[in-house]
Amino acid sequence: MTETVTRPRTPFVAGGPESLFRVGPVTNDRDLTRGSMRTGDWMLSPDGEPCRGSLGVLADDILGYAVVAERPDGHWAVSTEISVDFCSDLPVDGSTLYAESHTVEFDMVGGLSRGRIVDRLGRTIALGSERVRFVPETPSAPAYTSSAGVLVGPDPLTDASSIPTPDLLRATTRRHDGGATVLLPAALDLSNPMGNLHGGISLCASEIAGLAALQSGSHPLVTASIHIAFLRPVAVDEEVTFTAEALHGGRSLGVAQVISHNPAGKACTIATVICHDPS
Repeated sequence: MTETVTRPRTPFVAGGPESLFRVGPVTNDRDLTRGSMRTGDWMLSPDGEPCRGSLGVLADDILGYAVVAERPDGHWAVSTEISVDFCSDLPVDGSTLYAESHTVEFDMVGGLSRGRIVDRLGRTIALGSERVRFVPETPSAPAYTSSAGVLVGPDPLTDASSIPTPDLLRATTRRHDGGATVLLPAALDLSNPMGNLHGGISLCASEIAGLAALQSGSHPLVTASIHIAFLRPVAVDEEVTFTAEALHGGRSLGVAQVISHNPAGKACTIATVICHDPS
């Protein structure tokens, strides 16, 4: 007689970032991890253009949980790298985006996942990959309560809310010669299950800063891809500064490097943001 061993389902831990960015529950179904996000004009930047970094929380959740499901007992998973390629215009009409991912490989140290985000017609909006490492601890998530196997945070915002993405983060953006700076104040509702700044929020802030460093009124660009490496956790009870430097600024292609620092001046994330002429 053969005994079938079923791996326990990993509860989806949803908190402030998922509420702010309208991310629905993430589920594990055999080899696929699935999730969704409701779009809206809140995904616009102050200049009225879609903020592609607003996909950061969904991307990190859907890619990360694919590997979390493979974690050893007594461990959790932390992101080390996330890459996202944007393939199509980002809808902001209130429709739902759908995401799915799968684990490419994993071992006792960590793993790699890949996935995609599509619109309601099946058009690919973004492709992504994520590397994670397992850590010998589990999230306490003191601000969340458990309900039916899902840890939930604040109530989702209503469809009537149309606060631009940078304002959702309470971010302050300043442009300067050759670059830009985005300052995120201390905000507990931007935390992940480990109590640190959510990786998708860091990705979003890096994309905002990188595009701001490259954007030109005479040659408007859109973000084509972003790759971010996570060097150390970012405490949500401290402000963090994302500083972008334009490495190359051309008519049809721009490349920026974005480094975030904590108040002690230590680098927390490093991102490369590549922008293209949309025409």
